[in-house]
Amino acid sequence: MRVLIMLFSLVSFIFASVGEIRVINGSADIVRKFSKLSIKLGTKLENGDMIKTYNNTKLQIVFNDNTVISLGQKTDFKIDDYIFTSKKVKAHFSVTKGIFKSITGRIGKIDKSKFKLKTNNATIGVRGTTFMGSIIDGKETIGCTSGEIFIQTPKGNQVVKKGEMTTVIQNTAPSAVKKLDIKSLKVFKEVVSKKEVEASKNIKANKKKSTKIAKAKKKKIQTIKKAKKVAKKKYNKAIKEAKKKSPKETKKVIKQAKKQYQKTIKKAKKVANKEYISTIAKIKIKFKKDKVYTSRYSNTESLSEVDSELSNVNA
Repeated sequence: MRVLIMLFSLVSFIFASVGEIRVINGSADIVRKFSKLSIKLGTKLENGDMIKTYNNTKLQIVFNDNTVISLGQKTDFKIDDYIFTSKKVKAHFSVTKGIFKSITGRIGKIDKSKFKLKTNNATIGVRGTTFMGSIIDGKETIGCTSGEIFIQTPKGNQVVKKGEMTTVIQNTAPSAVKKLDIKSLKVFKEVVSKKEVEASKNIKANKKKSTKIAKAKKKKIQTIKKAKKVAKKKYNKAIKEAKKKSPKETKKVIKQAKKQYQKTIKKAKKVANKEYISTIAKIKIKFKKDKVYTSRYSNTESLSEVDSELSNVNA
């Protein structure tokens, strides 16, 4: 029995979600073992997943430790080994082609040596940072906009600081660092922008808002139906009792029962509508607060446009 519990725990850990798609603009797939799955907003990711983006596509992944990876079009990205528990942490990723950007999360703060991103010709280590890269036609361009990165290759290593960039080509050491500039990194405008992050979160919030409104409407209808059912039961009972009396009294009781029935329904509708309006108002207030939270306090707020970032690092 103990062995079965341990086996179940191991299987659950292996197939647990390590992150999710927070922004998707265009089309992309996950290659998971022998299956290919279409990516949608909110898609959960697992260890070993390969993500492939296509023409005019941007997406953003937020991992369990708040590491943020943004991918541009025609990019292949793989989650090689990701662990984030109270006992062990590790974030090993790889990119073989395309455009990418990384903002390190808690793993980079707990133990910087546990974060690695591999390209075809280099391994990128971090020292609490934001960096970006492109792999196009065999040339790897890597730049740092915050903190510092350490690039290792079989031919040599290079430290790239905030506001610097380097290039790596097969069988060569990283080039000497130079100033990170718009012209060299124009391609990075293809990665996810702050506006797209907010738009995506608002789509999710709108969906949640619509669901809550639909539930409130359903509750209102059910409340009125229930009140009608109870009122009808009382009305039928009163009619039944009235038939035992004289014709004159019967007519009077029926009139009173009808009046009471209509009064009960009117009151039930009034109460249900009042509750519905109050609920809708609360939902709208919460939605407004959610929008403010998204725009002001988002963990991914540093995903601003590249030119804005560059103006800061080059100031």
